[in-house]
Amino acid sequence: MLELNLNLVWTILNILILYFFLKKFLFKPVTAIMEKRTAAIQESFEKAGLEGQNAEKLKREYEQKITYAQQEADDIIARAKITAEEEFQNKIKEARQEQEQIIKETRVAMEQERVRSLKQVQDEIAAIAILATSKIIGQHVDETANHQMFHELLKEVGEGQ
Repeated sequence: MLELNLNLVWTILNILILYFFLKKFLFKPVTAIMEKRTAAIQESFEKAGLEGQNAEKLKREYEQKITYAQQEADDIIARAKITAEEEFQNKIKEARQEQEQIIKETRVAMEQERVRSLKQVQDEIAAIAILATSKIIGQHVDETANHQMFHELLKEVGEGQ
């Protein structure tokens, strides 16, 4: 059984004194250090959370900027395509107008050449006819009078048609 003797009392008393000394000089400082460390860790977690939120906010802003830049690039490309198409249509229109102008000028030149050739042929026919007539008649007629007679003849023939 348990006996109460003086050794036991001294042992219990030593344990209690040791406990109070340890509590005062070891447990309190260690507990304070652990609380400080816990507070520092908690503060680090809070800072990390805030930095994570800031990073997430920046990420969203950058994504919005990228989306905006992509939309702007798409708009620029669309406007460039429209401008290019309009320029293409204008060039085609100008080319067609130039083509039509060239055709008109060519037709006018062809008509002028036809009239000039016809006049030249008429003059040559008149000269040949006058030459033949003068040989048949046997006399030489004035050349201006010959031309005048031939043109009158052509007018009469032209009116008769």
